[in-house]
Amino acid sequence: MALLIIMIVVAVIATLGLVGVIIYNIKENNWHPANFAWTTLTIGIPMLCLLFGTFTKINKNEVGIVYDDRYGVVDKHFDEGFHKKSIFEHVTKISTLNRDKFIETSAQTDDGQYATFEIAVTYAVEKEDAPKYFRTTGGDAKKSLNGEEKKSAFDDQLMGLVEKELQSTTIKFNIFSLLSEGLETARVDFEKNLAVSLKEQYGITLRFAVFKDVDAGEKIEEILKAKATAEQQISIAQKEAEAKLVTATNEVAVAEKEAEQKKILADATAYATKVQGEASGEAASAYTDSILKMIDDLYVEQSGVLTYDKCANIILSIVFYDNWDGVLPTTLTSDSLSALIGALITGA
Repeated sequence: MALLIIMIVVAVIATLGLVGVIIYNIKENNWHPANFAWTTLTIGIPMLCLLFGTFTKINKNEVGIVYDDRYGVVDKHFDEGFHKKSIFEHVTKISTLNRDKFIETSAQTDDGQYATFEIAVTYAVEKEDAPKYFRTTGGDAKKSLNGEEKKSAFDDQLMGLVEKELQSTTIKFNIFSLLSEGLETARVDFEKNLAVSLKEQYGITLRFAVFKDVDAGEKIEEILKAKATAEQQISIAQKEAEAKLVTATNEVAVAEKEAEQKKILADATAYATKVQGEASGEAASAYTDSILKMIDDLYVEQSGVLTYDKCANIILSIVFYDNWDGVLPTTLTSDSLSALIGALITGA
């Protein structure tokens, strides 16, 4: 609207000037066509300025927010590139890149202790949420005349929002839990709540929030160190006990296995001896029966001619000389056979 008003005023002034020049030159009889051309060009400059005001360019990684003199901030945005617009529309450019904020603040736990947090927050303005962000914050920070970037209104608002969500999170934890196993749980809870608040209130998308450091003072930290050392010693003792138990179990298993193997070997040896003895006995008994049968057959055939002991001597002599290798034996192979042969020889 301001551009339109300025251009109208300039056009009116140029028109009045043109009329005055024409009247003056007519009175002085000094009219020249060149004067008319220059005056007309002067009037046309504001019109050209108005024409240029109907286009805008949005740079990369930016989004254009439209403010209409007639309706205020409208729910539309311009993406990157050239766009046609009304002379009543003004475009504010907002960056869509990720933004990083480092915040240091304190919060209280449920046991009345305070901890100082160093928090890194990364967020961004999505294109579709840019109008809402512009309405609630006034847009990005502007640079001053000397090139320095001014602090935006949202910087203070973000600080307050972080403090609010952090306090609502830490009050659920005691100081010792917050600084040990509960720290990541608290961070996730804080990040989730902050993301919801930023989206609902400002149209901002939270990328992530990180606790860079948490400080609760030297006294609390000394207690936590002592607790951690004790827990570590307990853990080491438990691991050593578990290792000894495993070793003892393995030793028992090895001993049981060795005893089992020895028993199996002993049983196998005893069984082999038994089988061998039974086989030797059966062989000797069969051999004895065979010789006795031969003696009986000879005695029956020679009945009345030879006595039983003579038949026995004949058969034994035949068997002996048939199998003798020329070396006199020192032992007999069977107790039963030895007893039988002795009895036969002695005539028992």
